Parts: sequence; C-alpha cells; structure tokens
Amino acid sequence: MKRGIIFDWIGTLSAGSKGGLYPYTIKVLRALKPKYKLALMSLAGRGIERRYQDLVTPENTHVVGDRTVREIKIGNALGCKTYWIQKGDYANETPNTETGKPTMIINSIEDLLDIL
Repeated sequence: MKRGIIFDWIGTLSAGSKGGLYPYTIKVLRALKPKYKLALMSLAGRGIERRYQDLVTPENTHVVGDRTVREIKIGNALGCKTYWIQKGDYANETPNTETGKPTMIINSIEDLLDIL
C-alpha cells in the first residue's frame, strides 16, 4: 500500500495569492511523488470524514501544515503522523491538549526530504 501525505495550502506550499508557491515546493513535491500519494487539505466545503475517505489508512498517512488548531489537530484526531511547520503567521500557535503534539516540528516542507 502506498503511503500518503496531506498538505495544507497557504503557509505550507504557498504564501497565498499574493506570494505564490514557495520556491522549493515543486522540487519537494516531485521528489515525494514517486513514493507517496499526495493530497491537498482544505477546510472549505465537506466534512472531515469525507475529506479523507479516498486516502490510505491513517497509520500510513502524514499531515503537514502550519496551523496546530487545524491541520495538526485534524491529523492527530485521525491517527496520522503530523508535521507542524513552525514559521510564518502561526508560529506562535503552539500545540495544546486540544490539538495534541505534532509528530515533529519542521521549518518547511524541504525538511521532509531528510525525514521521510
């Protein structure tokens, strides 16, 4: 079974509509694509359960994001490995008992190339 990685968009892969993709995003995604099923997380629209129904099992899934109260909390609740990018607008949004601790704190998705 292929393992999966779910990425947050703004603050993780891009700086948003004004900043575009981070310079390393394409390089990292291309390096990870042969080994992992890649997915994008969005909190818009459907419920949490439906967002993850097409992904591999939680123990084989990694969730990467810059918000502890969103991506890390959701990933932890589902039993996934979580990677918190502690920089940018939400660097001080520290984990708590509600979010749970991330599996690992990283500086950018580039760190995943050495970890995974």
